[in-house]
Amino acid sequence: MSNVYIDFLDGEPLLNFESLKIMVEHGVLLAPKGFFVFRFTTNGSLLDDTIIKFAFDNDICFNVSFDGLHSTHDKNRVLLDGSGTSELIIDKFNLIPDKGKMGIVSTYAANTIHEIVDGTSFLMEEGFGHVSFGLCMGESDKYKPDELSNYLSGALDIYTSKYNDNNFNCRNVVLDKVLESLVDEHLGYQTEKQPECIWPYKVSFDGKIYSCDRVPNDMNLKIACVNDNEVEYEHFANNHFCINKKPEICKDCDISKYCAPCVVYAGNYYNNLLSNNEFAYCMLMKIIVTKAVELFDKKKDDLFFNTAFSSRLRADISNGNFDVI
Repeated sequence: MSNVYIDFLDGEPLLNFESLKIMVEHGVLLAPKGFFVFRFTTNGSLLDDTIIKFAFDNDICFNVSFDGLHSTHDKNRVLLDGSGTSELIIDKFNLIPDKGKMGIVSTYAANTIHEIVDGTSFLMEEGFGHVSFGLCMGESDKYKPDELSNYLSGALDIYTSKYNDNNFNCRNVVLDKVLESLVDEHLGYQTEKQPECIWPYKVSFDGKIYSCDRVPNDMNLKIACVNDNEVEYEHFANNHFCINKKPEICKDCDISKYCAPCVVYAGNYYNNLLSNNEFAYCMLMKIIVTKAVELFDKKKDDLFFNTAFSSRLRADISNGNFDVI
């Protein structure tokens, strides 16, 4: 195992920053630098100079939840008095020394999805290194299928247009993962039938380890507990949610090899159906894969492009195992 990724998320991890700090410091003592990769996701309200300095000093990646434009963010992220929180969070951004090393996670609902293109463009222009977006899931979030498809396609076109010009200043994690699979296949690297899921495992407050951080515990696979005397970490790879609970809806889908089925399960859990039993996140993944394939077909012989997405190619070039001339 080359790296262990530890994410602090769900709720607001910075409410207990001291515990987060202790765990990071303990991890540094346990293993060589870089073995543990720490990350956290925050709404940004508690960020301050001390937390930001600790994150940068310890190479901790972090994401801030911010929903595109100020006006978009303020529609659904409010204080108890109903006032918006965008100005509060934007002020926190000014404390960050290098926004290119952090990410933004935007969440769009039925009442804000029409602003996803402008919101994604705005955050890119602000200089963030990663800007990803997702959808609210719930019975109250009823998206119109045709409109949703157009809005999602428009947002992804911003990334693929920049990638087409070999501009990788701002990335989309899910799109990147699909492109990595396409590039590795093209270059002849051995790939697994089930690609590595981009979502990590989950540890609950009582120490139980679950197979996916995207899926509610009552649907999840419990695979270990941190209090167990012996934990066979090799056992984890064969028990990820995507491998052992692949849903029926995915079995005949022509993009399933590039998709993480857990997002479909999450969509099913929250009853976020569009039409003909299609899930909103299922639609999103289909659009992502379609856009990735179209872009890859244009750029597959571009070494610079391939290097941007294939970690295996970068390693081979660094080790002198790939002739770039």
